[in-house]
Amino acid sequence: MRFLCLHGIGTSSRLFKMQTAALRYQLGDEHTFEFVQGTVPWPMAPELSAISSTDDAHYAYFDPEHAPSYLTAFGMLDAFLAAEGPFDGVFAFSQGAGLAIMYMANKKVKKADAEPPFRCAVLFSPTAVGDPFRWFETGEMRRLEELPRGTLIDTPTAMVWGSRDDYATQIPSLCDIFVEKTFWQYIFDGGHELPSPSVEGSIVGTVKIARRAVTQATHRIIA
Repeated sequence: MRFLCLHGIGTSSRLFKMQTAALRYQLGDEHTFEFVQGTVPWPMAPELSAISSTDDAHYAYFDPEHAPSYLTAFGMLDAFLAAEGPFDGVFAFSQGAGLAIMYMANKKVKKADAEPPFRCAVLFSPTAVGDPFRWFETGEMRRLEELPRGTLIDTPTAMVWGSRDDYATQIPSLCDIFVEKTFWQYIFDGGHELPSPSVEGSIVGTVKIARRAVTQATHRIIA
């Protein structure tokens, strides 16, 4: 499968590639990963202090406090997928995972029977998940907790986060916007970080549910 990879806020594609090397290796070489960098310069994320410095360039996809920035990010993602897609899946962390959720949700609600933008998703510690339906219409910012008209995202999705993540209390409500039979979650013993060999069991647990999402997506393609 070909995955679109979206990094977190205050980091970069280069760092995201480094952080996910072991995880991607365990997923197998039948997959390819294309890393797309944000365009908004941003201060370095605190959790990167061990592998990066403030002198390096760090980015975001949008300013989470500024609604027009969300709209710009949506438009840029639309344009990128039109030019470089299709992608079978999305592989995303933190703000990148938040952007992926908002994008999938918006596409599903706008046209429920249309082909989804991704056949599967592997999402890590999503943050800045705004309600696109509210800010598209009014510019008002609020957190996404449910989809209009009872719609649910049925894209096979694996959601992974750390039990000590500062955003952990916000994630369960996001899980509720996905169809249960096409959704898997894994919580590891960590903070706002990616699974890694230094967090015991986190790679194995993540790969297990990621493969479930990939397998279900593959069966849908064959069918």
